[in-house]
Amino acid sequence: MKKVFKKIALVISMFWFFSIAGHATTHTVWVKDNVFMPNSLTSCIGDTLLFVYDTSGASVAMHNVHITSPIDSASPNLIAAGNTFLYVPTAQGMYVYRCDFHFAMGMTGTFSVGAPPSVNLGPDIFQCGGTITLDAGNPGSTYVWSTGATTQTINVSSSGTYWVIAYNFCGNS
Repeated sequence: MKKVFKKIALVISMFWFFSIAGHATTHTVWVKDNVFMPNSLTSCIGDTLLFVYDTSGASVAMHNVHITSPIDSASPNLIAAGNTFLYVPTAQGMYVYRCDFHFAMGMTGTFSVGAPPSVNLGPDIFQCGGTITLDAGNPGSTYVWSTGATTQTINVSSSGTYWVIAYNFCGNS
C-alpha cells in the first residue's frame, strides 16, 4: 500500500507542477497588407510568438519580421500564404518588431515579455518584541499569505512561520 500511495502522490505532484509551471502559450500575429494583427501583446518567457503571413486579398507581395530591440533577429522573407516565423523570448523586457519593407508605412509592433514572480523573504529573523514588515516584492502581483492577507506586505509581531504565494499573468512563485 505504501508504494502505491507514493506513486499516486508522485503523479499528483508532477501533474500539479506541470499544470502550474508548464503553461507556455502560442500567440499568433497575422502579417497582412501593411499591418501586424495584433500589433501589441503581452507574453511570458517561454511563450511562442507565431507570425503568419496571410495572403488572402493581400495587395502586398512580400514581408519579413525583424525584431529590432532588445535583440536583432530577422525572419526570412514571407512570400507565400502560410509562411511563418517563430520566436520564443528568453528574457523579460519590451520587444520591438517591424517589417523592413514597410517600416516607413508604419508596419511595426511591440510585445512585452514577463516572468512569474520570484519571492525571497530573506533569512530567518530573531527579534524580541516589536513588529517586522515582510515584503513579497513583485509589485502588481496578487498575493496569498499564510495569515490570509492578500497584500504585498504584512506586519508581524508574533513568533511563527510565514509564507506567501505571489501570482501574475505568467504564473506563481
